[in-house]
Amino acid sequence: MGADWPSEASCSLPHQSTSAKCERTFIESSRKGQLLSDERLRVAEFKERDLNHPDHRKLQLHASKIHQIREGILHDHDHDSRSHDFSHAVSLLEVSFGEADALLAFKDGIGNYSEGALDDWTPGKRSEYCSWTRVTCNRQLHVTALHLSSLYLTGSLGPSLSNLSYLEELRLDQNFLKSEIPPELGRLSRLRILNLEDNLLYGSIPKELGNLTSLQVLNLGYQGWWFNGTIPKELGQLSELWFLNLGAVNRWYSEKVYYMTARNELRGTIPRSLGNCTKLEYLDFYSSRYLTGVIPEELGKLIHLSFLSFEANNFTGAVPHQLENLTKCDYLDFRNNALQGHLPAGLANLSRLVVLDVGNNFFTGNLVDVISTSLSELSWFNAALNSFTGTFLELLLSCNNLLTLDLSYNIFSGNLPADLGRLSSAKSIDICGNMFGGEIPESITNISLLTYLDLSINNFTGTLYALKNSTLLEILNPGNLGSDIGSMVQNSFTGSLTDEMVRSWRKMVRLDLSYNTLIGNIPRAVGNLTQLLYLDLSRNKLDGGIPEELGNLQKLYWLYLTDNELTGKILTSLANLEEVYAIRLGGNKLTGSIPQEFGNFTKISELSLHMNNLSGEIPRDLGKLQTLRFPNLYKNNLTSTIPITLTNCSALWTIELSHNSLRGGLTHIDFAKMEYLYLLSVSGNQFIGFFPITLWNCSYLQLVDLSRNHFSGMLPKFDVLNPQLLHRPSQKINLRSLRVLS
Repeated sequence: MGADWPSEASCSLPHQSTSAKCERTFIESSRKGQLLSDERLRVAEFKERDLNHPDHRKLQLHASKIHQIREGILHDHDHDSRSHDFSHAVSLLEVSFGEADALLAFKDGIGNYSEGALDDWTPGKRSEYCSWTRVTCNRQLHVTALHLSSLYLTGSLGPSLSNLSYLEELRLDQNFLKSEIPPELGRLSRLRILNLEDNLLYGSIPKELGNLTSLQVLNLGYQGWWFNGTIPKELGQLSELWFLNLGAVNRWYSEKVYYMTARNELRGTIPRSLGNCTKLEYLDFYSSRYLTGVIPEELGKLIHLSFLSFEANNFTGAVPHQLENLTKCDYLDFRNNALQGHLPAGLANLSRLVVLDVGNNFFTGNLVDVISTSLSELSWFNAALNSFTGTFLELLLSCNNLLTLDLSYNIFSGNLPADLGRLSSAKSIDICGNMFGGEIPESITNISLLTYLDLSINNFTGTLYALKNSTLLEILNPGNLGSDIGSMVQNSFTGSLTDEMVRSWRKMVRLDLSYNTLIGNIPRAVGNLTQLLYLDLSRNKLDGGIPEELGNLQKLYWLYLTDNELTGKILTSLANLEEVYAIRLGGNKLTGSIPQEFGNFTKISELSLHMNNLSGEIPRDLGKLQTLRFPNLYKNNLTSTIPITLTNCSALWTIELSHNSLRGGLTHIDFAKMEYLYLLSVSGNQFIGFFPITLWNCSYLQLVDLSRNHFSGMLPKFDVLNPQLLHRPSQKINLRSLRVLS
């Protein structure tokens, strides 16, 4: 999907919508994160400049290039710079060592470094600077290269290195340097490679870098939020440049703990002058976030580009038709911007494209002119979250190398082609949120590598029989959760699930068949899907009991069987779900008591058993659930009192016990220990006694419903406009958030 996912911090918020997003985030992040790593090489690792191998797979070529940039083994044209042993010449050195002084001045600005990295950089060995660690000199004893990558360097990048006038390669990537980029570096007229990627640099890109007329590689990616200046137009003077990274392509490899947010925040527009850098092969603006304006048509002059990414910015307007000239391009990414209009038809002529991503924009029109049979190398196509129209693109079936297809959340309609199975290499197909109809083509079983299938929120009909032999399928969502993770939610699938069908899904990680009209029993074979993390069969017409075999799903995080016609008891075998985070069994016809063994859950956050026919007491052992936030036992036949052990559930956000036959009082519950409690509903029971004073210490409390009980005594006085206690300072109230008191 093209949507951004909630952070781990946001997943702690007590909102249903956020909770649903978090459910899908857990799986979707691992699924698409892996696909991005495998297919798009989002790290953008670039190819070696080996002109003898023009036909290598493009993504492998990207990988090789950045790897060599990092490892310091880039062999560029006829240049061969290597270290020499100068020990035999040390006694002859009678000259001043200005370059050694420049290196020592640089070290003075460094705080820490990995063990032994710069230990031999000392004034006492000043005459031996050409043999210092990671220093390369030429035969004239001039420093030509500094390979200081991945040394955990802290401190600042001072101007002293600008005195190394013969320097050709400066590699400081993957460190922790925190400073501005010294404009003095613009004096290094021989510099060919400047790699500062993955540091903590801030401020702007100095316009003086435009003076580096020999520069071939400029890598400033992945600095952080404080690297927030504009892109100087002077970079357009770098006529030898073939690699320019201003984005965050290598974020997957960073060791920084804040890696998810350490992206550049460059602002302003893309200078039109970059169109003068006609040797560019790699150009990346990924996730600078605040780059705006239109995409300059001058970029169409960069006919040697093989990698071009505008992803995750705020670019507007249409895609310039001049980009049709980029016939060597194999990676083209417009995702997550505000681009609009029709895509240029000439993109169909970019026959080398491996990745084409136009997701999450405002594009319109029909893609039939963009997708052609010439795109035989296409491996990744994402058009999600736009307003494209028309039927399923039959021409996509000619893309024999297609691994990932995402057409979700557009306005596509019509039936899927009967020969959909021609996409024999596909691993992921997502067409949710459209208006497709008809039955699932049986040829889909020919897609033997398919692991992710999302057909949700469409108008499909018929049965799931076509999926009976999908043995590699990991994520199946045929029908109305509205989640972006693999689903078949919200269609009109009918019939029943069979053990034969389910057994073939042995690699399934997520199974979501909710919001359909499936009938019959839950197959016992579901218990054999031991890789399942998510099981949602809610909002169907399933009947019978809950199979005991579901207790075998040791990896299961989410179990949703809500709103069916299930009967019988809740089996104790469900207590074997050691990893479970949420259990929803509400809206059925379950009977019997709540198993005491449910108190053994160690990670559960939500337990929803509402609207059943459960009886007996609330188990005392539920008080052992230290992670429980949302217990919902509404509308059952529960009796006796609320166990005092519930006080131990300090993580509670809601308590929903209304419409049962509970009795006794509430004063024995120390609500003050539930500091996050924001909802208490016990209406429609047989409670007696006084109002629980400890409830006043729940500062997040927003709703209290005690109605239809037999409470007695007096309530404190409230100001209806500001629910704070007016008098009685001996019972200080801390209800800052209360909205409803019933």
